[in-house]
Amino acid sequence: MILPTKQKTLSAREPGLTVNFFTMLKPTVSPHHWTDNPQQNDAVVVPNVARALLSLLSESGLSIDHVCRGLGFGYPELLDLETRLSYRQTRSLITRTQRTLRDPALGLSTGIRQTPVSWGLAGLAMLTCRTLGEAITYGLEHQGDTGALLEHRANINPSELIIEVKPKVFDIEIEPFLVEEAFSSAVSIVRRLVGATFNPLRVELSYARPDYADAYRRVFRCPIKFAAGGNRLISEPHWLNTQLPDYDDITCAPLRAQLDKMLNRRTTRNELIETLSSHIRLNLDDREALQAIPKKLNISERTLRRRLTELGLSYSGLFDQIRHERACDLLRHTDMTVADVAHALGFSDAHSFRRAFKRWSGKLPNEQRHA
Repeated sequence: MILPTKQKTLSAREPGLTVNFFTMLKPTVSPHHWTDNPQQNDAVVVPNVARALLSLLSESGLSIDHVCRGLGFGYPELLDLETRLSYRQTRSLITRTQRTLRDPALGLSTGIRQTPVSWGLAGLAMLTCRTLGEAITYGLEHQGDTGALLEHRANINPSELIIEVKPKVFDIEIEPFLVEEAFSSAVSIVRRLVGATFNPLRVELSYARPDYADAYRRVFRCPIKFAAGGNRLISEPHWLNTQLPDYDDITCAPLRAQLDKMLNRRTTRNELIETLSSHIRLNLDDREALQAIPKKLNISERTLRRRLTELGLSYSGLFDQIRHERACDLLRHTDMTVADVAHALGFSDAHSFRRAFKRWSGKLPNEQRHA
């Protein structure tokens, strides 16, 4: 039985319950190989896994810039909570980090370090829930917002709570990493929510036993079954009724409502547009950095312009759109003078900025500010 969103909360008192919030968002289809996926370049992935990977690289003293070269993003871009990556970009970062760190259990290392904060706004909202069951329900409803790269489903029977993950696309090369990261991050989050004593009953994995199997037992602290025909994290259902220690009757409901507003889903954008927009936002006042964008994206200026033309855009049009957005933001929410706003946007003087703003909006900057 698939439940309407937000009408049911996972509870140990409701056995036989199956929850698949992914299928509520769009019809489930059989996964195909990732290289055949027409959406592989759409910038829709919340980069929480990417942030965790860059943290591991940084702590190991390795060059983040070297690993990210040519991917279209780096550490500065991931500081922006609006940044989204494509599956292709995320996959490339995973495989490069695997080669660089040479950690066979990289998925476990990436997942077990995560906290509710690592899952962004959705993770923060989970902290406002009354019980673990309510928090898991919220996480399933917002699994895309947590950066999940696999489809998550929950099933409850009288003796077990089963979280199962399935691929959205076939990608055997990194599937163990994705499953490891999904389950170890889930266990890490639950331990943060209800205490370090939480352990699953068992973990079942579809792939063969790897050489580093002992790492699984250290992370999950429970029996591990490989070649099981599916990927399932199985726990005792009584955990669902555990009260979260930070719940507050007065504060949590309005706080979660505010977080829900901030989690409104964005329109899907092409990877190139998303990456280029991010670089422009970061370097509006740095002409040299803007001129170096094609090199940073590892393509020629001619190729960049051609690909934008194919998407029905131009570089100058995208550049002006972002400058207009930033100008409106500064005029509405700061006390900066028009001259200072002009400088922040890379204009040589306030007159040039006023003329451009009039062209963009039909208004002068001060008219926009007072409106």
